[in-house]
This record gives sequence, structure tokens and C-alpha cells, in this order.
Amino acid sequence: MIAAVVLMATWASNAPAAIAPGDAAPPQQLEPKTFFSLDDLLNGKRMSRAECDAIPIAVWVTADGMSECLRYYMSHMGDPDEAVVILNGDLVITEPGQAPSAPGYEKASVEGELNYAARRARFFGKTFIELARPGTLGSSGSELKVRHTVHEARLVNAALDAIALKEGIRKFDLVGQSGGSILIGALLAMRGDIGCASIGSGRLALAPYTNAPKTLATENWRALLDDQAYVVSIRKSTGLRAFILSDPDDVHSPIAGQSLFALRATAAGLPVTQLMTVAVPDKGAHHNVVGQAIRAMKECLAGTSDVAIAEIIRQFALENARKWAALTVPPSPSGAPPVSPALRQAPAPASRPSAMSSTPAGGVSTPLSAATNPPASGVGSATN
Repeated sequence: MIAAVVLMATWASNAPAAIAPGDAAPPQQLEPKTFFSLDDLLNGKRMSRAECDAIPIAVWVTADGMSECLRYYMSHMGDPDEAVVILNGDLVITEPGQAPSAPGYEKASVEGELNYAARRARFFGKTFIELARPGTLGSSGSELKVRHTVHEARLVNAALDAIALKEGIRKFDLVGQSGGSILIGALLAMRGDIGCASIGSGRLALAPYTNAPKTLATENWRALLDDQAYVVSIRKSTGLRAFILSDPDDVHSPIAGQSLFALRATAAGLPVTQLMTVAVPDKGAHHNVVGQAIRAMKECLAGTSDVAIAEIIRQFALENARKWAALTVPPSPSGAPPVSPALRQAPAPASRPSAMSSTPAGGVSTPLSAATNPPASGVGSATN
């Protein structure tokens, strides 16, 4: 089963919010309320170069001899040379014996994504971009055909190049969840302009795991991404800091692959820290850490130490463990809150959380209120 990212589950919360005078705003006038097509998402969307060029916030990119129009939703704030970019998880749900689906997708709109970008720009205090992956949120292409592939990574990398040139951006900070995190693992090996990277629940290694390094430049475009094999190509650029947020019980992105990526990065002397945590309750998947990835990004941008970020994530883990326990364990006779095994096993963070620990052992920050931690994406919601 390929699971759609959990942050897309509650589209109804995507009612466009008014942008008050003085708030961060997109660089262009908001488009009319244009809703996205479910048919385009499920079956693919084709666009011409002329159609793409007519959209102010879109770039025409080419990789492997094939071209697509990738949309982005942007709001300017702070240093014009730097932007935080979010890469969302997969939107299409595929279940054995069932037709692909994306519940609620048709409620998402251009205006909603632009307003989401404005809210996130305020949250980070920096220019914010939601980059729509191929086949999603107005971008051309087919999600089902290209997601998690070398070709998708090359298209997204080309889009970042085009956006950097078009918008005058010299530094990107990347945050992702699930399928978006798979892309970030590859982009770290493709780019030298990444500052902070916050990688939530990404499938960062392709089973069966191998020790042989691979080079993205020579990989077959159809191949599935195997991020741990590209670690040897990650450049030790000035200011690079990467965090991997992992729930050891993740159903969709095995902890072994996430830890393998972290172990190889640490062995290569790269500033990559794996933070073990507990996902927000998500129907048993232990996969939704997008809110925590966003918070880790905010702290990274602020220059918060690895140890302090680890403690922040640990607090999220403790809170979420209580939530899981409340769902699965009946209240005790004394009325005291139940304590789940995950909560009992969560130790205080070490100075640098172990990349190979299989128990919840590292980092989160104090949970944010709805006002300071709005939905993780314009198309969905997540409390943490």
C-alpha cells in the first residue's frame, strides 16, 4: 500500500483566511477561487509552455527530455535572498483492490494555497514557498507515475533552479513530510544552496538495503529514489543543518531506512541529526510528524542548538504518547492518565541523539497553539 500523507486528510479546514493589511502576502494579486481538479490529480494533467508562461507563479522545467509546468505558492517576508520551501507528501491514496482516491482534494483551491503561504511566511518570518510536486495542486504531470522516482527529483531540482533565478533566491531551507521528505533526501545530494533541512517520516532507503553508493546524475530516470545511497554526494556546505524526524513504529516509512540514512550521514561528517519521536495519532500509521518537522525548521532557522531542538521534539513525543494511550488504554481506576509503553520508554535526549536508536529518544519542542502552529499545508491540517 502506498499511503497518502496524513496532513492532507482534513481539507475542510482549508477555508481561505483573509489577509490583513501589513501581513505577509503573495507577490501577485490573489487569483479567483480556482479549485483543483480531482481528475487531473488521478489521471494526470497536461499543459503547454504557453499556458505555463501565462501563470505568474509557475516554472517550465525539463528533465530527462520531458517538460512539466510546476506551480508554486509564494509569500515574501524578510531576507529576499532566502526562502523556506515545503514539499508535501503524496496526495493520492492507493489501496489493494480499490481505485486510487484523494478524499476532499476538490475543496483545495489556488486562493487557499496562497493564503497558506502567507500564514507560513508569518510563522517563519521568512519568504515561504509551497512547491507543488508534479501532478498535484495545479502542476502538470502525473503523481502516480513519477512520485518517489529519480525523474521527480530531477524535475523538482530544476524547479528550484528556475525559482531561484526568477525570484532572486540564493538559499533554500527545505521541510517535508513522507513523499516530500524522500525528495529532500535526494536534493541534499543535488544542491549546494540548502541551509536547514527538516525531513519528516521519509522513506530514506530502498529495501533491500545495500552499501553501494549511487550517483543521481547517472541513475535511470525511472528508478525509485534510494536516498541513503546518495549520501556520499552531499556537500558540506556552510550553514547546512539537517534533522530527520522518525517514529520508530512508522508503518509507511520503515525506521531502519531512516536510521541508515542518518548513520551514513553522521559517518561522513555531515550535520545530520535523527530525532526519534511519536507521531500524532493517525489511525495507527505512526507517520504524521509534519507539524514537528515544521517546528524543527523554525528552531533551526532561529539558530537553536541541536540539544534544545531535541528537547522540543521530546516534549511533542511525550504529548503524543499520551494521546495514543488515551485512544488505546482505558482510564485507570485512580483517574490518573494512562502511560503508554512509548511514553515510558522515552528518555531524556542525549547531547546528540543516536542515529540508530530504536526507541523514542530525542527531540521536540513545546507544542504550539493553533494560533502559532496553523495547518501544515493549505490542503490539510495537523496539530503537531
